[in-house]
This record gives sequence, C-alpha cells and structure tokens, in this order.
Amino acid sequence: CADGAWSWRTLVAAASLAACLGGGLVLFLPDGPHARRPAPFRLRMMFEVFAHRPFRYQAIGYFGHMWELYAMWSLVGFFLAARAPAAAATPLLPFTVIALGAGLAIFPIVFANGLDPAAGPGLIFVTLPLVFGEITGGGILGTMFFLLLTFAALTSAISLLEPSVELLQERTRLGRVGATLLASAVIWALGIAALLSFNVWSDVLIFGNNIFDLLDKLTSKFLLPLTALGAVLFVGWCLDRDSVREELNLGSGGFALWNLIVRFVAPIGVLVVFVSSL
Repeated sequence: CADGAWSWRTLVAAASLAACLGGGLVLFLPDGPHARRPAPFRLRMMFEVFAHRPFRYQAIGYFGHMWELYAMWSLVGFFLAARAPAAAATPLLPFTVIALGAGLAIFPIVFANGLDPAAGPGLIFVTLPLVFGEITGGGILGTMFFLLLTFAALTSAISLLEPSVELLQERTRLGRVGATLLASAVIWALGIAALLSFNVWSDVLIFGNNIFDLLDKLTSKFLLPLTALGAVLFVGWCLDRDSVREELNLGSGGFALWNLIVRFVAPIGVLVVFVSSL
C-alpha cells in the first residue's frame, strides 16, 4: 500500500469478518425468559395482510421511500465494471435476498405481539425493543443498534439537507455556511414542533391532524409520490435518449423495454398509488 495506508481489500475483508463474527453470536444467545411459543407459519397470511388496505398503502408508500436507498445496489454492477471488470460478474441476487429477508423478518414479531402491521416505519421502534428485551445482552445490543441507526439517520439527513442548501445559495446571497445554518434551523424547528405534538402541543390540530401526522401525511401521500412522478417523467421524456442509452449500456431491445416502462408504465403506476392513497 502507498504511504503505509491499508488497502481497500484489507478493509473490506476486516469488515466482512467482523460482520460474520457478529452474525455468529446468534448461536450463543439463548431464548429469553419470556419467549413466546412461535405461531405456525402460514403462507396465506402474507396475502391476507397485504389485503389489509391501510397496511397496503403504508407498504407501497414505504417502498417508494426505500427505492431511492436500495436502488443504489443497482449501481454496484456499474462501479465494479468500471473499476474491476472481473468482479462485475458477481451476482446481485444475494443483495436482493438480504433486503427482502430483512423486510419479511419483522412480520412474525408484529403478529406475535398483536401489533398493527399498518403502523409503518415506526414499527422499528416497537418491534426491535421487544426482540432485544427477550435475549441475553439485549440492552447492550439494542443500545449499539439504535446508536448505529442514529448515525445512519444523521448521514441521510446531511444528504437530504444538501438540496435546500444549494437552492438557498443559488436564489439568495447567502454563502454555504449561512445557507446551511438557515436550512438546518428551519428543519430543526419543524422537528421540534413535530416532537411537541406528542405532548404539550397535542391539542394543536391542523385539518384534524396534529403537526407530526400532518407532516407525515404531507410527505408520504403527496411529496414522495409526486417527486417520484416528476423524476420518472423527467428521465423518460426530457433527458437525451442517446445519453441515457449510453449510460445504461443496453441493447436496442432492452432499451426499448426500459423506455416503455419509464415513459408509460411507471408514471401510470405512480399515479395509481397516489390517487388510491388519497
């Protein structure tokens, strides 16, 4: 390695080994003293749960939110092809299996404890404390998990803050520091208002919703689907076709199928989800 720095292979190998060792700890964790008898697995319950209208809307809305995150995995192949062509053949199926498995693993906990499956992303703060409370050392593991979740939220917040900062810099005379402070202050104030809606401001209702519920419905029912619709329309109808084809590196048949989906199928699907959630 140059200048005595560790190579990226060493770092990846060390992180992978740590992940494997951490996963292996489950073999040494006994069931907690309050472990419940597991309910029998029934495949049809997956379809019955999805038939529950509030849950279905929450699931589809949350899928739209997570799409921007998991779509990153679709770029892994391009990065590998550019940097390590021999590794580009690595199948992405394991990534898909892990993502789906992580999502499905939460449902047995939800039903075993009589929780509402339509509660949405907030279930992570309900189900996982139950899991950590049932295992030996759950207090330490739970603290570590939610600490890491805090870092994940902060890093996501930084990337989400960037468009606001950039907009303020372009439309005002503020520098980067001033734009960052102003955008952060506004977001902080909205966060405090949402937090207070659970206690001292619980009686403050706007259109029949407290501040937190109003912000939640505004983002999940309007901003997320409309932003997705605008993005797919921009990509499908505004971007130069030759540039898109060059970036995707698709053949004529694959590009024609992609073009059909992006221009017609995806916008119609987003509109259906948007209208049905109103």
